[in-house]
Amino acid sequence: MGGSVGGPVAPPRLMDTRDMELASSGYLAQDTFIRQMKRYRKMRGISPEEVVSRIADLGGDLSVQDLTRLEDGTRLLAMAEAQFLAAALDTSVEWLLGSAFQSDAPEELTAPPTDEELQVEAKAVERRIFEIGTQLNHAVMQRAQAVKRAEMARREADMAILLQQQVFTQKAELERQYHYLLGRIDSLRAAKGEEQMLQTHLAEEDEADETPGKLLQHARRRNLMTYEEIESLTRIRPEVIKEIERNNFAALGAGSEHQDAYVRECIRALANAYGIPSEPLIEDYDEFYANKQLPAHLREWRDLEERTGRKHRPRLRGRGFVTEEREGSVPPEKQ
Repeated sequence: MGGSVGGPVAPPRLMDTRDMELASSGYLAQDTFIRQMKRYRKMRGISPEEVVSRIADLGGDLSVQDLTRLEDGTRLLAMAEAQFLAAALDTSVEWLLGSAFQSDAPEELTAPPTDEELQVEAKAVERRIFEIGTQLNHAVMQRAQAVKRAEMARREADMAILLQQQVFTQKAELERQYHYLLGRIDSLRAAKGEEQMLQTHLAEEDEADETPGKLLQHARRRNLMTYEEIESLTRIRPEVIKEIERNNFAALGAGSEHQDAYVRECIRALANAYGIPSEPLIEDYDEFYANKQLPAHLREWRDLEERTGRKHRPRLRGRGFVTEEREGSVPPEKQ
């Protein structure tokens, strides 16, 4: 034997860089460490139980069964375990790896691997192949699931495109039916001398101005409602509704605080009857129409209010206006 086992063995010098790179190449380093650790433990005459006890004193956690499985190749090595094993044998990971390449190392450590040692390393390789195979199967399953999800997403996208096409076709058919019905209604109303409903195409309505009056007019036509039907719901006279739809708010007295409030209430009532939001219409009215200078033909009515201190409002008669004196400031439509 090339080395003494009676007393402490002084570790020889570390291997050089070339040998270190060779021994540290992946799994080869793990197998080399296990083989050299087992040889060195036996050469020192240290039992597995004593090694495990020393590891426990160092703060590690390794059982005798774990050590046995490491040495017979049925369990893979962790880096932290290698450090505890080397410390328990009073040496280092680097020295154990280099001991197989040192000419002055004990013969037990420099001897070529035996068939039993190679069989242990073969078992370790089998274990790695099994674990890598498990990882490969997991990766294949993940890929299959991803492909399945992608296929489902593609089918959902195709379904969405088909649904979009169907809905678009249905919308076009409904629009044709809508215009057909409006045409029939117009024919019947024209025969009776009433207002015709179909005056603009839907696309033209979308491009029309978005003034409060026009938006209310489009909403009334979409609901197929006549002025008389709106009057029965809101108590707003058809003449007033028509002036609002023309944005002719000056004819309703817009420009004074009292009449602006009256116009706002009319807009709100009409919007509610048509089922559309009223606040945007009122905001547009306040921005562009309210609090403006009264037209000349209504100044006399405003001056009359100022002279008498009593509330009046214009009442439509033909295409002219007459003033109607009232006790309060609430128009008849709001009572």
